[in-house]
Amino acid sequence: MEEERRRRLSLVKDEEAKEAHEKEVRRQNRLIAVLEEEEARARAFYKFEFDNNLRERRDMKESEQEMRLFMLESKSSGGSKYDVGGSSTKKSSKQERRDQLKKEQAQKLVRDRECKEMMNEDDLAMSIRTEEKKAEQLAALKREMELYALENEAADSTVIEDLSDDEGYASSVLSDDSQEDLIPE
Repeated sequence: MEEERRRRLSLVKDEEAKEAHEKEVRRQNRLIAVLEEEEARARAFYKFEFDNNLRERRDMKESEQEMRLFMLESKSSGGSKYDVGGSSTKKSSKQERRDQLKKEQAQKLVRDRECKEMMNEDDLAMSIRTEEKKAEQLAALKREMELYALENEAADSTVIEDLSDDEGYASSVLSDDSQEDLIPE
């Protein structure tokens, strides 16, 4: 009897466990169905947003292209930025002359600046050439002195030092006529 009671009790527990398991499976299936519906709604929403975003981008691109075209047309029409009424579409001869003078003045400023920069570059190149020429002459002088082997070495070194300290020695080799060619007229 005790054994049968235990068996019935275990059967009841098994039934309860089975029912609890079935109940949990049903709950999970309902939850899965709800989540699938939510996912489907989310996907539809994201697709709608993506399509909207693309449409807005295309519209913005078209608007920007139209604006650029409008700006190009307004610039090419040649009107003054102060001409809001649109009364004058053609420039007057005074305005054309004014624009021409502005252009010429700008070109003159550019030319002056470029000439100044060229003069600075020429001065720099001249100083570099002077230094190179001076170094070549000193090297040639040293070779010549070694060749003739002067007896007094102390005199040699003082002569070489005097020549290397003389800034104007190498520049005197270049004539002043070569610098006159660099000045623009």
